[in-house]
Amino acid sequence: MEQYLRKSTHLRRCLALVLTFSLVIAGCCISAEYSYAAAAGASYSSSIDDGIDEKPGADLKWSYADGTYFYETKITISGTGNMYNFSATDRNQLPWRGADIIESVTIAEGVTSVGNNAFSDEFFPEINSINLPNSLITIGDNAFSASSFEWLGFSENTKKIGHKAFNGTDLERLTLPESLTSIADDAFNGVDVNTCKVYVRKGSYADKWAKAKGFKNIIRYLPKSTSVKSVKSAKKALTVKWGKVTEKIEKKRITGYYIQVSTSPYFTDKTTKKYYVKGYNKTSKKITGLKAKTKYYVRIQTYNTIKNTKYWGKWSAVKTGKTK
Repeated sequence: MEQYLRKSTHLRRCLALVLTFSLVIAGCCISAEYSYAAAAGASYSSSIDDGIDEKPGADLKWSYADGTYFYETKITISGTGNMYNFSATDRNQLPWRGADIIESVTIAEGVTSVGNNAFSDEFFPEINSINLPNSLITIGDNAFSASSFEWLGFSENTKKIGHKAFNGTDLERLTLPESLTSIADDAFNGVDVNTCKVYVRKGSYADKWAKAKGFKNIIRYLPKSTSVKSVKSAKKALTVKWGKVTEKIEKKRITGYYIQVSTSPYFTDKTTKKYYVKGYNKTSKKITGLKAKTKYYVRIQTYNTIKNTKYWGKWSAVKTGKTK
């Protein structure tokens, strides 16, 4: 899971504090149960607990925790499958409609989409950070619109980024994986094409998209992907074999391969073992210390280290193996 941070929000937080204290002075009672918008006369529910039993997706649930400041909330979406799409104008559709200011959003492994308008600037313009899972495939229209992040990256399974998904963001760095097959023309409207650095796989859909959008700093460091050829069983072990990648980027071979072996098809942190194999010419590794007679899910990706930064290839298709 990766984290995507935005610029400092001290100024905006100060403004929010000024607003809160102004309401207190005016005789408005402010508590953790009431949003500042509700105090100002908004029509939607003001208690964050009102929607706690509402599902954001057929097999999804959500939870919240207190943020850094009393008026901020941290939201977590967990479960499996897609998130529902929400209205662009009706905040009452959102299970977390009663949150004051959302400080952070964590989308857990297993979730495959972020719905339209789920955390858009129409309702929540003050998001400080988001965590997106490897399982994420689709990011809907206006999903995080105008949540001003400094940099963004996506997992190697992400295929689609919708209209105005990150509209108005102040991006300095943007990493677009080889897996992407659809990026809306206005997905990153407002980003300065003259200063934002875009990291892509040479010749990929994302590379062509960035060039067509006029980005001046396109960095083609993302390495070619590989695939798992076989997973051979042994006693409490598996031997993984893959295809060798020989291409050169910046006149050097790839640094190596990164393998994940998990008892879960969603490769959650608790169920997954992780291994680095250095050297472009390596094509196999024996994974020991596994549970006996257990089914494991295996995937691999290439990585390249350039100027002390790792650049990742697309995840391979998942293969399975069972230990003896």
